[in-house]
Amino acid sequence: MLPADTDEKIILLLSQTADLTYREMAEKLGLNESTVRKRVIGLRRRGVIRRFLADVDPEKLGYRSRVVLGVDADPSKVMSIGKRLAALSETRTVFNTSGAHDFHVVVWTRDRESLTKIIDEVSAMDGVTRVTTSFMVERLK
Repeated sequence: MLPADTDEKIILLLSQTADLTYREMAEKLGLNESTVRKRVIGLRRRGVIRRFLADVDPEKLGYRSRVVLGVDADPSKVMSIGKRLAALSETRTVFNTSGAHDFHVVVWTRDRESLTKIIDEVSAMDGVTRVTTSFMVERLK
């Protein structure tokens, strides 16, 4: 049986470039193609790998404002607010967090006007107590 770190190497490779074929992954990892295929299938069956995501350049799609919203909520309404945040078409990811905010919400909008609308919409949600914004300047990883 191959060591567990083989799975970790496969996961790291897929997290960097999810569009590799099994053969390409095997070459990069120095493994047999069928071994890589079986390991990836096993990782998916166990729910370790849930899906493969595309790395999208939002500016090329016309999204000029990329912002992280810090959203604070009334403790009794946290999960219902989280579901409403996740349902918004402008949200890319929603994290329920501990620390400074209850949620970190990644939002893409085409311009500042549409960003203002989404901030107003989130602020008006029943149970939202505060919304802060942080503009994404540059993606480093």
